[in-house]
Amino acid sequence: MWADARRSTETLDLRMEWLITVFWVAVYVGVPILKRSPNSRLSRLAFTWIGPHPAPGERWSTFRLRWSIYSVWWLVHIAAVFSVLWIAVRHWPSIANQMWWQALWFALPLGAGMALLAAVGFLISWGKARLVGPNPTFGPGRPRSPQV
Repeated sequence: MWADARRSTETLDLRMEWLITVFWVAVYVGVPILKRSPNSRLSRLAFTWIGPHPAPGERWSTFRLRWSIYSVWWLVHIAAVFSVLWIAVRHWPSIANQMWWQALWFALPLGAGMALLAAVGFLISWGKARLVGPNPTFGPGRPRSPQV
């Protein structure tokens, strides 16, 4: 009996290691392939900038404040979905045994924690740039990099 349990655990461990290996091989092979064809739909989906863009002439502190607001907005969305799930499980307790519900119930607090941590971090960065400096401006020629 114990040998069967150990054998099934070893099989599970080997299977998980195999899946992790396949994932990283796919990442290391897939990213250079996607970079070769930047205009394909899959490349644009994989490398799309998510979040606010720095505007030419914008101060670094203002950009960080916009990122903080963006993070808080994600936190609000996650809290809304979490609340809907909470209400759903109060009305239909049987869905708490569903795998999709358990996955969301596990993932949403992680996402909320990351959004909260990002919002606080960007607020600290905003305050540091605003009060202590440096607070560079994004230049018109290079909108992605701040100029001191």
